[in-house]
Amino acid sequence: MADAQTPGDLPAGASYDLLRRRLRARVREVVDSAAELDGRRIETFGSTPVRLSSSDRLQTDVACSPRDMARVGDVLVLGYNVSLDLAAVEPEHVFSLYRRHESESESGDELAPVPGDDAANFLADVAFREDFEKLYKFYGKARFADLRVADGQLLAAFRIGERLDDVVVLRWGVTDDGAVTFLDSSGDRDYTWPDRHDVEWRESGRDDQIAGAHPAVSVLGEVFVGFRGGRMQIRVEDGSTGGRVELDEVVAVPGQSLADVAVGYAEVGDVLLLRVQLYSEAERFYIVSRRTRSVKRVDAVGDAIRTLPGGDGVVFPGGYHLATTGTRVFDVPVDGMIFEEAVVSPNGEDILYVFHDGETGEYLLAPYNMVRREITQVIPCHGYASFADGATVLFRGAPDDAAASRVHPIQWWDTPFVDDDHLDRANPDGDAWVRRVGNADLVSGLGDVFDVGRLVEESDPTERTWEAVIVAARRALDTNLWMADPEAKPVHDAMRDIVDTSGLLVDEYVKVRRLRAEAANRVDEAGRAANRTIAVSTQAKTPTDVVGALGSLRRSRGEASLLSDVPEVDDTAVEALIAELDTAISGLAEKAGSILEIGRASCRERV
Repeated sequence: MADAQTPGDLPAGASYDLLRRRLRARVREVVDSAAELDGRRIETFGSTPVRLSSSDRLQTDVACSPRDMARVGDVLVLGYNVSLDLAAVEPEHVFSLYRRHESESESGDELAPVPGDDAANFLADVAFREDFEKLYKFYGKARFADLRVADGQLLAAFRIGERLDDVVVLRWGVTDDGAVTFLDSSGDRDYTWPDRHDVEWRESGRDDQIAGAHPAVSVLGEVFVGFRGGRMQIRVEDGSTGGRVELDEVVAVPGQSLADVAVGYAEVGDVLLLRVQLYSEAERFYIVSRRTRSVKRVDAVGDAIRTLPGGDGVVFPGGYHLATTGTRVFDVPVDGMIFEEAVVSPNGEDILYVFHDGETGEYLLAPYNMVRREITQVIPCHGYASFADGATVLFRGAPDDAAASRVHPIQWWDTPFVDDDHLDRANPDGDAWVRRVGNADLVSGLGDVFDVGRLVEESDPTERTWEAVIVAARRALDTNLWMADPEAKPVHDAMRDIVDTSGLLVDEYVKVRRLRAEAANRVDEAGRAANRTIAVSTQAKTPTDVVGALGSLRRSRGEASLLSDVPEVDDTAVEALIAELDTAISGLAEKAGSILEIGRASCRERV
């Protein structure tokens, strides 16, 4: 069984402290070396952070709500929903076409409308206008829902019913050079969504139920879901009997039993995902860190979840969980958000996870950096589109921006999500070894090094922490072959030392656990002996009995006081045992006075 330590339960002693200081010093060295190497990588291959570059406003002829946008070639397609009761809805009320004009000024790039007589204005296509007119004629409550570019097609989805899949989808063919040709209004088969989850869910069965005073459903023997006092409890295995309570939550229907509960789970490396269906309630979802034994409720997991590269964690609408840093949830609305796509930058450094609410049309963009292994911000918007050079424009996602208006705030962002033909090639004057290794391999390896650094710098490490450090460092050495090159010798040697020192820290924990078990046994034995001595002392009725009992109690107290010198002993338990013996000695001393007085009176009577 793994260690039963909780955060903050550290082994004391010069050996452990010395090893930990040595490990931290080595980690600082390897992180500095990795940072220097990352600088050489950026100098050679370049790197573009995701950042806001400018803001602007677009004006429409009628009041409408921004819904979505897409780019085809050099043309930006914007989609709206008209809020006015118009006698006839024209394509220009729903769509508008723009071209981007790059600018070096502080105001940033600008959008200029595509003229009606421009060859790129595909809204003028007669077949399209006929199908558009039929759509609004036959479905009076039709409303624009979504724009999407995929597999050489531009799709425009219109909701015609209450369900999200009640749609008519207009579609255009898009050539490699950006030419757009209207096809038909039968694109509903092409308009599909990815699976909400990419993890395999399994259900707990009757064999997983544990009977007893407080029955529970066991999930892999690590997490236990049950009820106590009319509330649901989630306990984690920590080496103690029954585990440790991590969450205690109110339920809508008190008094339910395990027969009313369905528990599902999925494993993603260090992460254990829980799905709990209570009686007459919506499903609840939880993220469990198997290393730290912590549990956090995140219901957004039920809407969508994606595994991060390398199985390092998971991302969900509005947050993510990493094995090294735990769970982070951003303060943004996420109800109804489902996964739409993941856009990988050509240099392999960044991934953009896109979540979309099909009901409201809102998007949530979550850019994940593979070197830092983090999402620093999530970007809400009402549609976005990226140009070939990575410049991304979006309808601003503030709460008031969804209201019908003739003025629509937009934002320009710099991003690394460029088209393949715009990827910056390696700097010919850059580091030759860095060019030979390649950007993608360096990104992966540097991310592994920084992961190890974060693990070692935990404020409350346990044995599991050092075991995780060993696994992460070994994986980095085994999977990143460039670390064996002479140019990466500082990184390689430091990582080897980290593995060795972490192993010594694990050994220190094993030694401490053994010493604590031995000390606990000695305290238990002393406690049982003291209880027997106390029980005998309560039967003392003569002065001789009292003197003998007091002597035994004092000997027991002396033996108990010596336990304080036992390595890794529980001082609180020793103090409690001594206090119990002191109470017995005081009580017997008070009783001795009356017994001795009775003895003296008996002697006077005989005289």
